[in-house]
Amino acid sequence: MDSVFRFFFKYPLLVFEQGDFVLGVSRPIALALIIAAGLAAAALITYRSIAHDGPVRDKIVLVGLRLSLLAVLVFCLARPTLVLKAAVPQQNFLGVLVDDSRSMMIADHAGQPRSQFVQHELTGPNAALLRDLSSRFVLRFFKFSSSAGRVASASDAHFEGTSTRLGDALERARDELSGLPLAGLVMGTRTGDLDPAIVFHLARAGWRLDDIDSLYEKRSGLVGLCGDNDVRAVQQRAAAGDKSAGLALDVYCRRIRQYVGAYYAVLGRLDAIVFTAGVGQHSAAVRAAALEGLEALGIHLDPARNAAEDGGFVSTDDSPVAVLVIPTNEEWQIARQALQVVRG
Repeated sequence: MDSVFRFFFKYPLLVFEQGDFVLGVSRPIALALIIAAGLAAAALITYRSIAHDGPVRDKIVLVGLRLSLLAVLVFCLARPTLVLKAAVPQQNFLGVLVDDSRSMMIADHAGQPRSQFVQHELTGPNAALLRDLSSRFVLRFFKFSSSAGRVASASDAHFEGTSTRLGDALERARDELSGLPLAGLVMGTRTGDLDPAIVFHLARAGWRLDDIDSLYEKRSGLVGLCGDNDVRAVQQRAAAGDKSAGLALDVYCRRIRQYVGAYYAVLGRLDAIVFTAGVGQHSAAVRAAALEGLEALGIHLDPARNAAEDGGFVSTDDSPVAVLVIPTNEEWQIARQALQVVRG
């Protein structure tokens, strides 16, 4: 049976059993389809053009076939959709919050401290809960006490905090996880922040979910705006007068400015802005465009320092907010986190 379902519907029978079947039409359209189907059915039943001397069985068979075809047509026009709610392994993120306060040393779990339960279930290669969660989700760990922060694993919790602020931890986890993996700045091929209603518009226009996913992940961002995902190439084209490249660069830098302002409002103050990685470290033009017009927030870029590409401070001496260019070392950070995981 599974092979039959895979052949006709692409997915096995189990998928249909676990999903919710819905019709993707509005109520007015559905009502119109029902009325049209009723009228067509009545016309078929009263069909009288068959020769009178023909067998009654032939007439019944012919009317039955026509009604079946009509039912299939109405069903297709109703846009049937199967909605799956199961998590997709390694594509869904799960935040794990670990209390890092001294209260975790209280022995109220089978005579053992709470911290021992955390270490037994969430650290080491034999941790059953950790193994089960890791097989279904991409895990992100956060420890919290008087402050909250992201950690590589639960083993980074030392249970020495003097207070427990769960609300702050939830806010931190929500901010980091709510937008994964598309939210944020405009990227090379991904959308960044986008009006969520767009996905409904595309679905109503007949786009399949896989096509929308591919559009958002691989054919949006700079590629969608100008056909190029390399900022260096986009800058060269914009400098040569290419309007689509100029638009892409403007959108790219504008989104950075929006995030600087948004985080300034959330934090309440701003000490420094750091540019790093490929674009941030090597593109003086992007840095200048991204911070343009933010002087009212105390952000003053020094054009000469910014163009020098020597790294370090690129803000003016009297700028209330420091602006720095710092080379990144992602490989070293990955190695450190991998070592922490291996050590358990």
